[in-house]
Amino acid sequence: MPAWISASRQANALIKEHAASGPPAYVATTCGECPAGCGLIVHTRGGRASAVEGNRDHPLNRGYICPRGRASLQGLCASNRIRGPVSQAGDRIDWGSAIQVIRNAFENYAPNEIAFLMGLFPDHLHDLARILSQSLGGFSVYRFEALGEFEARVTLMDAAQKLFGVAKIPYFDLLGADVVFSFGANFAETWLSPASFAVPDWIERRSRSGQGGYLVQFEAGRSQAGDLADECIPINLGSEALLARALGYLVEEFASGASLANSSRIEVDNAAKGVGLPVSELERLARIFAGASRKLAVPGGLPLGHTNGLAAAEAILALNVLAGNLGEEGGLFFTSDLPLYPGPTKRPNTIAEMGALCEQMKGSKIKALFVHGVNPVHDLPEVYGFREALQNVELVISFASTANETALGADYIFPDHLPMESWGYQKISSGCNLPAISGLQPVVDPLYDTRATVDVLLAAAQALGGDLAARLNYRDEVDFLRKSIVALGDQGGVYASQDPALFWELWRQYGGWWKGGPSLLPPIP
Repeated sequence: MPAWISASRQANALIKEHAASGPPAYVATTCGECPAGCGLIVHTRGGRASAVEGNRDHPLNRGYICPRGRASLQGLCASNRIRGPVSQAGDRIDWGSAIQVIRNAFENYAPNEIAFLMGLFPDHLHDLARILSQSLGGFSVYRFEALGEFEARVTLMDAAQKLFGVAKIPYFDLLGADVVFSFGANFAETWLSPASFAVPDWIERRSRSGQGGYLVQFEAGRSQAGDLADECIPINLGSEALLARALGYLVEEFASGASLANSSRIEVDNAAKGVGLPVSELERLARIFAGASRKLAVPGGLPLGHTNGLAAAEAILALNVLAGNLGEEGGLFFTSDLPLYPGPTKRPNTIAEMGALCEQMKGSKIKALFVHGVNPVHDLPEVYGFREALQNVELVISFASTANETALGADYIFPDHLPMESWGYQKISSGCNLPAISGLQPVVDPLYDTRATVDVLLAAAQALGGDLAARLNYRDEVDFLRKSIVALGDQGGVYASQDPALFWELWRQYGGWWKGGPSLLPPIP
């Protein structure tokens, strides 16, 4: 029997077993299936989770939930879960010995010999790792995830930095736009914040009544977003930069009434050939865009993943500058900064930077490598040789909850809880019109002998003692969270309290913290 069928049957058996016993409870937490940070309400009875739904009060997903989120309970009974700390030889060890291994690594290796590689979830672990790095003298902290690479998050942030001086993912006001030109943005699937973009009121209104914004989807294939569109225009793969530039010339021509210069007309003609559309079709589309009072251009992950992806991102974002929609309804915005450990914490590392890390590992410059929430042996192209590079690292520690290719190549596996068993938070970086931090809290007790990675790192720091223990003066993960979020108490959130105990209870009740209303900033080109 396939493992996934066995795991599914186990999960369903547990749900049925406890469906009619024990008092019901509803716990607000955060989905951990991707880095978006959607809010969940988990139904529990008798101490077991039985169902999951979207948190209607959460400003990101507003009660919606994607298929991955609906299936998140299944992971609790996955057959490949690691049930306790183990060594490479497969021998079980106790957590005291595991903490001693990490303590020795902090003590025996120089900061430039240590690297912490983690995924894009959760953010509270990354903030703690940064604090730990600073306290130890500055070891490298990397963030990478294949999904983030496919979404081209870094490319979009770099384009925003070049055009607006802000390295953020913009907020696209789909709901307020009359016309949306989407350049391969598969927002009906997995793009950036799936639940936020997949079923916004804008799309729901269109599907039910045929009213709402006019959607034109440009893509080489056919995505679900293309199926929802009023027009799905097939174009040549990788030609989005040419298309956006040509549309920009034509939109400006129609808006100003002045004919294009010969050089610009030649560029439009050449772009039409590269895109695979006649000039007359480009002119028709440009008239649609130019004629709308509220228009929006959205860059997707696929076109931004090409070698000319940065040029495509700049050209598509520049269409919004040309449309005059910056800071306007149906236009492009940025959300204000989150008042909790500010810094470039949401920018992932590029695949090129991961390649540079591989080279350091191959040259034995990295002596100790910590890995959490990412599987680079599987995710990185084989040409980078990450599997081989691991052989040159003296100490590899994986905090994987389930067996994966990277964990199986580690010297030790110190398994973390699954998100449904965890405390933490995730900072919302896209799809939300106000600053928001989504909170995690356990909906069930840990099923196996796992331990929160934050707890393990803090215990190692305390065991080392001295200045490190003084700087990381937190009893455990919950203490770190409570002392961190207390800074949000007077920041104008949907709730406020100067009493730390009351604020903590409100944080758990709401499932996070966010502003009481939209807090959007107009980009400045």
